[in-house]
Amino acid sequence: MGGAFGLLRPEYNIQRDYIASSIVFGSGVPITAVGLDVTLRCKLEGADLERLRAAGNEASRFLVRLIELWQSGQAGQYPTLHDPLAMAVVFRAGLVETQLGRVEVETAGAVGNGLTLFTPADRLPKGITASTLIAREVNVRGFLDLLVGRCRRRPGESERRWRNSYPAWALGSAASRGSPSARPSGCGVGSPEPKRKAIQAEYEYGRECARQFAAQFSGKAPARSRKWWRRLGPGWQVP
Repeated sequence: MGGAFGLLRPEYNIQRDYIASSIVFGSGVPITAVGLDVTLRCKLEGADLERLRAAGNEASRFLVRLIELWQSGQAGQYPTLHDPLAMAVVFRAGLVETQLGRVEVETAGAVGNGLTLFTPADRLPKGITASTLIAREVNVRGFLDLLVGRCRRRPGESERRWRNSYPAWALGSAASRGSPSARPSGCGVGSPEPKRKAIQAEYEYGRECARQFAAQFSGKAPARSRKWWRRLGPGWQVP
């Protein structure tokens, strides 16, 4: 989440370190930027808050309480969901419509440091590569329904889906019996902390993905196939 591409104002995340932001956007690494142009439209509504109240599970009760504290007695005030939208786009890209182009960050202005200046791909000079997709439109209701729906899940439902998303060895399930080489030491059946082991497995998996991506973009490793990425772990989403 960062940038404001149709608004003449710096966005907080970019402005806090506009030099680093300029380096990242100029690196050529593919980026999908979800900026204020779309996040400002994603405000929780009263009906959504009531749906969360009605769910009655621990997650929804906790979230509702946080919102009420933030409202400070102003019941008609509802939060704008900047970061949740960016996170949702990671696994539900269709929530936003994007435009390909190049982003430059203002770093030499007396007042405008952090401004994100977008040039569409078809207007770029020859030899300049477009590597950034910026979000132009957003399906607000689709996003709000996704967010509220996830928070409203009944106790046990999220747990079942969570368990199904991890490799058997990480959870110490019966499916991992007889294949000690398929899992790290200490993750077998009867492990006292299966969830902790699963989280550690996810962390190591993410580190390996990041290492491989960095190697590819630096030219130190060959491009990997979709099949290669999938073997890193179940559920890996290849664009």
